[in-house]
Amino acid sequence: MEKIVCLSHPKYDGKDNPDLRCKACCTIFVNRIKELNAKRAQDVATWLENKCTAPRKTGSK
Repeated sequence: MEKIVCLSHPKYDGKDNPDLRCKACCTIFVNRIKELNAKRAQDVATWLENKCTAPRKTGSK
């Protein structure tokens, strides 16, 4: 994540909703959301890949 310092909101960490009039805080917040979404997409892609390559169990014995 970019290290943007907002002089109006120096303690803002990107976890809560920002003051929408503050472009610096909004940028921090949006970048954090993008990181979370990218991680979730990667987790789903990994899960699907593992699911497709796992040996299949059949009901016949």
